[in-house]
Amino acid sequence: MSRTRLAPLLVTGCLALAGCVAGAEDEPEVEAREAEGVTAGAYYVLEAKHSGKALDVSAASTADGANVQQWVKNGTAAQQWRFDPVGDGYYVIRARCSGKALDVQDRASHEGANVQQWGYGGGANQQWRLEDAGNGYYYVRARHSGRYLDVAWGSQADGANVAQVNYYGSDAQKWRLVPVTPSTPPPATPPPPAGDGWKLAWSDEFNGSGLPDASKWGYDVGGSGWGNGEAQFYTDRRLENARQEGGRLIIEARREDWGGKAYTSARLVSRGKGDWLYGKFEMRAKVPAGRGTWPGLWMLPTDWKYGGWPASGEIDIMEHVGFDPNVIHGTVHTQAYNHTIGTQKGKAIAVGDATNAFHTYSLEWTPERIDIFVDGTRYFSFANEHAGSARWPFDQRFHFVMNLAVGGSWGAVKGIDDGAFPERLEVDWVRVYQR
Repeated sequence: MSRTRLAPLLVTGCLALAGCVAGAEDEPEVEAREAEGVTAGAYYVLEAKHSGKALDVSAASTADGANVQQWVKNGTAAQQWRFDPVGDGYYVIRARCSGKALDVQDRASHEGANVQQWGYGGGANQQWRLEDAGNGYYYVRARHSGRYLDVAWGSQADGANVAQVNYYGSDAQKWRLVPVTPSTPPPATPPPPAGDGWKLAWSDEFNGSGLPDASKWGYDVGGSGWGNGEAQFYTDRRLENARQEGGRLIIEARREDWGGKAYTSARLVSRGKGDWLYGKFEMRAKVPAGRGTWPGLWMLPTDWKYGGWPASGEIDIMEHVGFDPNVIHGTVHTQAYNHTIGTQKGKAIAVGDATNAFHTYSLEWTPERIDIFVDGTRYFSFANEHAGSARWPFDQRFHFVMNLAVGGSWGAVKGIDDGAFPERLEVDWVRVYQR
């Protein structure tokens, strides 16, 4: 079913008249339908686009009248909401912590009326419609007033109040629905057949909550540009940029000033916690589509025996750039073969729904060759020429790197679309097999 966005004429008219405030009565009628992709009875985190924070019941209260606010995502039931359809495209949105409904206080219809939770009584002030805001976000519209769920003054702060206001089209009125338990979880890839001789040696299924498992992951931190002129600052143990959520790892890039950079993100590393020489390495992931994004699932040397980059090597299991969507790249870099001198070795493969669905990205690494796969299809191979470390430094330990860069020498070839952020790299699992 289609979801209809509000007519742009409404916004244009207000911008043209100083001091104009559009009331619900001025807005065009929009056909009410149940939103695509929303599963009745499933729980979702409602994430505000402008801040990346979650719709939250204050203090996880179970009381009628408890305030609804935004708060950094923490995986608790106070930030999980169930969508129960009531017909004509409307939903009752219930807090998991209390079972109570998202409610406009006192059934008020005026702009700025407070939003709270209250036991469901069948009122139109407890019924909400989702309208497409583009790029996977929705406007959430109250049935009784026609006004929209909004974070007050576009605040970025924890505890910022949530109210109903007129339509302005701002990011403080746009919400993404993140499944708590995916209604149709991505299919798990079974372990390789026993005949291959591979045995599971290490994995992370990301079934926890909060920050990634500190026994398996550390962080590369900073805003140096990382040798590529990248535009983000990689933060350290910050939930907004790296967290476990709904059985997945979320690495999120956000448009915000931090450490002298205009964006934040995260770069997770297994260095010192997971280091391997040879094996089969698999990651199941979904990549972002926003122009200017540059996610990577890759490996770097742990000991740098042959010197700094590129002498000790790099293995890129998966790279994707948002300006060239659904094209996946697998590459190796060495002293003799690297992009700075135009000799890098690699190939690309079209994966038509890489930005919308999960795929398995794999590396098989032996003393004789490196093979890179998508969903079991090998598309790139690199053989050991037995001509020294300048061509084959891959006889030392390597570790995982998972990151979401913004901009840079490759990612920003066609600029950065600030309107696409926040953007996320989602990883379902990471597995290592050895013989």
